[in-house]
Amino acid sequence: MATTTEGMTLREELTGRADPDFTLQMLPGWERRTPDGDDLAERLAALKERCLREHRPDLYARLRTMLEQAHEEMSRGRAIAYYAPAAGEDTLWMPCSVIASIRHSTDGGSLDETMARTIQHYGATPLLGDKRFIRFERDGLQRVQDGTIATISVVYLTPVPGSRRRRALQLVATIARPVDVAAEHERVRQLKTALDLCVSTLTWMSRSR
Repeated sequence: MATTTEGMTLREELTGRADPDFTLQMLPGWERRTPDGDDLAERLAALKERCLREHRPDLYARLRTMLEQAHEEMSRGRAIAYYAPAAGEDTLWMPCSVIASIRHSTDGGSLDETMARTIQHYGATPLLGDKRFIRFERDGLQRVQDGTIATISVVYLTPVPGSRRRRALQLVATIARPVDVAAEHERVRQLKTALDLCVSTLTWMSRSR
């Protein structure tokens, strides 16, 4: 069957059937946001106000660049949503975020082959024994203005209902840590466990008509 550049079938585009939305029970005080221009403007305004209140215009200039780069990366990755700590006294602050996107098969076929390669090359395993999800980790380094930080990307994949396994929801939780902090540090392991539990609560909602 013919596919579009987004990986959706021609029939799906003609009928206008959208993928179902989903919900997650995230960490206390975390919120779901849409990575668009309005979101970036809102976050930059809040950041500027906070930095100026602390008399740190230099900090605003640095963080603004990082925030703009993060949004550019989400745009390139075609992110549909992301989860991050919101401002608030009850918010559980963690050095990470969770980005959601949809992975498509390139030829309109099943993603089973992609899943199999992920298991073979990255050692992906079911999430907490739930075979609806596969989970794997990737380590990396990221340059920042003050030096380098280490990152752990925890990747979760699960088929989109009704897609005949041609599309999958991908959730990527990126955890930042100093390079001298081990990946198996107790705090890092606790955070990964908390994220696993959050993702395991994923619930699909009814399709929009």
